[in-house]
Amino acid sequence: MFNRDKSINRKLFHLVRDESGPNIHYKTHNTSRNAHSTMKRALLIILCALPLGTIAEDRHLVVYKSIGSVYNECRQYLGYPRSRSPADLTEPCLDYCGGVQIRFWDIERGTILPDHTTRYLEIDLSREEFFPQTEQCFERVQETVPEEDRCRRTQEHVACFAPNATINFDRKFFFVKTKLQHQRTVLDCVGMLQIGSEELETVCEGGLLNDPRGRRLVRCFLVREKLYSEANGVDYYRILMESDQFRGHRERKELARNCVAALQREFLDRDTLAARIAAECFESKFWNLINSYVESAIAQD
Repeated sequence: MFNRDKSINRKLFHLVRDESGPNIHYKTHNTSRNAHSTMKRALLIILCALPLGTIAEDRHLVVYKSIGSVYNECRQYLGYPRSRSPADLTEPCLDYCGGVQIRFWDIERGTILPDHTTRYLEIDLSREEFFPQTEQCFERVQETVPEEDRCRRTQEHVACFAPNATINFDRKFFFVKTKLQHQRTVLDCVGMLQIGSEELETVCEGGLLNDPRGRRLVRCFLVREKLYSEANGVDYYRILMESDQFRGHRERKELARNCVAALQREFLDRDTLAARIAAECFESKFWNLINSYVESAIAQD
């Protein structure tokens, strides 16, 4: 992925500068049958391994891992020898496997989620400079690398960070959950609260916030996901990450704090307080996600 040493970083990604301008280009090798086979194996392993891990874990547990440990896991999945250096990322499909596990790779759109990724980086530029430059590089990759060539596409997206950022391979980060994990949390809550299928549809049609059963379901979801509790309050950072609102998170967090404080002064019951915090204090994006998870639970029931 990235390296602490910039000289190694450039060597690692085989970056070359165009003599006619400052643009960074990624020098790739010709795609071989072996690379294509490796990509297929990566896809199969990731699709099979992630659900198994989800079943085995406590689903409302927050998972913390280092980036180095994730890439070593990927080496095992893909049949590569374990590396002494986590920055040794020359093997095909390693970035794709790591990106899916760490959740910085958006499988549906075939691109990196920059707001998820930047927290792993030490950025040399100001954010006002870094984001536009990086996003321009992403656009070039999307225009030149076919979406079906997932491994190369991920690798070249990752290379866009190399000129201006390094990564901490040793620090442990929490990883955002998958849609499937969120949906399973909703299903757990539906079961524990004994909400029937028809009943849940009625609640959704009327709006989660407008029905005591809906508000109770939202609070259960927040508590099970460890995003909120009466004892510990709101985990602002994780809510912003889970709803892809990390950019400008300090300002968003301050606004959310003020919103929560105002709601607490209304002396609401605990279900109403939790549901209104989710609906009113993190813009519409977080609330829309919760509604989408509940709607998915109806479809699965």
